[in-house]
Amino acid sequence: MAAAAHAATPADDARKVADLDTAYQAAVKVNDAEGMARILHPDFVLVVGSGNVFSRENLLKGAREKSTIYEHRKKTPAPRPCGCSATPPWSPRACG
Repeated sequence: MAAAAHAATPADDARKVADLDTAYQAAVKVNDAEGMARILHPDFVLVVGSGNVFSRENLLKGAREKSTIYEHRKKTPAPRPCGCSATPPWSPRACG
């Protein structure tokens, strides 16, 4: 007997995005480039409020070189699924 296919609900999607965000933040906090790489899509691009654009490779290089400090915005709500993207509650800033 085959298992019935389970269609993901918006709540399921939100939970998955929140779980990925938690794992990503943990990796970022300790500059775990390998952990970040497992989570980020190869075509990932982060555009922050200032208009600065960070590619996946920019972020991974920053983690490897420890050249980026990430500030966690504790008052920002959890990431929200938005089409094919989600809004994260953190933003990078360059060191130095």
